[in-house]
Formats: sequence, structure tokens, C-alpha cells
Amino acid sequence: MNFSELGRMIETLGRDRGIDKRVVVRAIEQAFLVTARKKYGIQGEYETRYNDNEDEIEIYQYKNVVESVKDPIIEITINDARTLDEAVEVGDQLGIRIENPNFTRVDVQTARQIIFQKVRDAEREILFSDFKHREGELVTGIARRYERGNVIFDLGKSDAILSLKEIIPGENFKTGDRIQAYLSEVVMTNRGPEIRLSRTSPMY
Repeated sequence: MNFSELGRMIETLGRDRGIDKRVVVRAIEQAFLVTARKKYGIQGEYETRYNDNEDEIEIYQYKNVVESVKDPIIEITINDARTLDEAVEVGDQLGIRIENPNFTRVDVQTARQIIFQKVRDAEREILFSDFKHREGELVTGIARRYERGNVIFDLGKSDAILSLKEIIPGENFKTGDRIQAYLSEVVMTNRGPEIRLSRTSPMY
């Protein structure tokens, strides 16, 4: 199964989003693992590997070698198994490469969605890690907008929030103002990392 875009996707995501290529490769492998399970049966055991030389995903289905097959999704007869590997014995588990997965356009689109979701998750983790260790530091950002009384600041890599209660009474900020604040907390939310600032903290 060859998708000429896979290598390009790995390069683009790694370069543009600053994500380790290995993270992108794992996302691709996991995405096609989910797709394979949906297509061939969730009770089966599968493995996916990205072959960078061929720019393709290799899918392997693992089956138990038995004398008589009761469930063809998870079992293979000893006779059939030995056509693939002469050394196998009953009781072994044999990995069989699925040569032509015949994924539909919908299957590929589903895989792409999973890939980008996992990449977004990785971005969030990287962002969280980048700022978590900076708790307690003074940071400088640019005021971008107000949201429900809170000021949203651009710190370069991410936005940060200066809540109404953390603003010195009487302060007003205009879009574009460069402001210094105390980075009080970084928490992970359902929408990703939330960087919280303060200008009223005694530490500031």
C-alpha cells in the first residue's frame, strides 16, 4: 500500500509544527492500526509499520497456528502457515503481511483525521512542557483582545490569559500593548494548555 503523500506529510508536519518526525510516524502507524481493526475485525491482532524506504505503511495480521481453524480472523492452519514459514509449529503465532489492504477513500480520510488529531495532541504536550517549567517567571507579551473581561496576550508560541481578578485595578490595555506579567500557572484543559498570568500576585 503506497501513499506518496506520507513522506511529504511527515516532512511538512515535522518542519512546520516543530514536532519530532518519530512522533508523526507513530501517529501514522496508530492511525492505520485503528483503520485496519475497523476493516478486518476488531478481535484480530494487527501491527503497522512505516517503511520510509518505500514510503508505505506495512500492515501485519497475527494469527495463531492451529490444526483446525475455528475463527479465521485469529487462526491459521499449520499447513497454510508453513507455506509462509516452514519453521512454524502448532501453538506459534505468525505475522502475515496484508499485501493489498484495499483501503477505501473513506478509510484513508479517517486515518488522516486520526493522524492530525494525534499531531495536535503532540503539539499541546510540547507546548505544555515548554511553559510548565517557566511557572514563576516574568514574561512579556502583546495584548491581542479581550474575552469576557480577561485579556489575551500573545507570548509568541502561545496565547496566555490575564484574568480580570489578576489585573491591577484601573489598568486598561489596548491591542498591541507590550506588557510584562507573572506566569503563575500552566494547566492542561480539554482545549489544550492554558497559560495563566498575574499582575496582582505578590511574586510580581
